[in-house]
Amino acid sequence: MIEVLLLGATAGCGLWCVVLGLFPARPSLAQGLARLELVPIRPPIIVAAAARAGALSRAGSPLVQLLLRRSGPRTWRRLSPHWLQANLTVVGRTMERHLAEKVGTALLGLLFPPVVAAVLALAGVVLPVAIPLWVALVFGVGGFVLPDFAVRSQAAQRRREFRDDLAAFVQVTALSLTAANGLETAIGHGANAGSSWGFSQIRTALAQVTFSEETPWAALARLGAELSIDELEELAARVSLAGRDAAQIQMSLATYAQTLRARRLAEVEADEKTATEKMTAAGVMLLIGFTLFLVLPGFSLLFSSH
Repeated sequence: MIEVLLLGATAGCGLWCVVLGLFPARPSLAQGLARLELVPIRPPIIVAAAARAGALSRAGSPLVQLLLRRSGPRTWRRLSPHWLQANLTVVGRTMERHLAEKVGTALLGLLFPPVVAAVLALAGVVLPVAIPLWVALVFGVGGFVLPDFAVRSQAAQRRREFRDDLAAFVQVTALSLTAANGLETAIGHGANAGSSWGFSQIRTALAQVTFSEETPWAALARLGAELSIDELEELAARVSLAGRDAAQIQMSLATYAQTLRARRLAEVEADEKTATEKMTAAGVMLLIGFTLFLVLPGFSLLFSSH
């Protein structure tokens, strides 16, 4: 039964690759209309750098390159959820490298149980064939999904750090406006207030509006849309409501800086409460285990005596 399922899955994957090769993906209507736009679409602010691929990425890269040549990268981007694309943008990783890592991790999960079973067989321990096959299937599926959760965790950490940088940027900009500096000078002071990843992205967004008609706040809103950070879009909306009056902008920025600090303080308090509850739960489980360790032998002896 297991062999039939594996053969069926292999045949299905082969037929799928054949269909993708015979019927390549066509450009969507939105892509066709974008070619007719007289006003060019602004390039993305965040561009993933070509980082050095790891062993898992190199292992899965040949298969991914074959699938991408058959179906096209845009097909994979349309099939992937929006949150995954935003998280990859935050961590600075391309979709192609992420797919290669997923395939490489899945291959490692598929090959590890048979290798362990072969080593045990050489040592004299023979396992049923179904056990390594099922374990390989579970490990393969888990290995294919695991990189998504790793990217989500890394992106969440970077977004928290970015919100801290954004609060500092807003506060320094508001203080610079209080010192009777111009708006462009104040924004420059705020963008140069730090050297972390968040400030680097803010400076990249502001550099695109140097020789264009786009306002700095619109560029920051685009950056927030690319990184899925609502605070940046909220900042742009607040400043747009303030108009061109420097005093109103300064007041709006100062108020928003206080709001960001209050939100961050609430997040820290919530994280501390969660950590405390986890420690309490671990202590309770340890106490229950120690109690069972003391009580169960006595009950076992009592029942065995009867």
